[in-house]
Amino acid sequence: MKKKLIFWVVVIVLLIGLGLWLKYTSFGVTVVTILVGLGGIVLGWIGKILYDRYVKE
Repeated sequence: MKKKLIFWVVVIVLLIGLGLWLKYTSFGVTVVTILVGLGGIVLGWIGKILYDRYVKE
């Protein structure tokens, strides 16, 4: 029961934060933030693949 409550509190806080972010920033800032985040995810994924292939023993 507590895990469900914590999950829903986190979801609600994230939704409120997202709503405030969209209210106080312009559309361009939002698009750039999303693109930078996706780029970081892709670069991290590529880095992990390269690390596993060449560094990890």
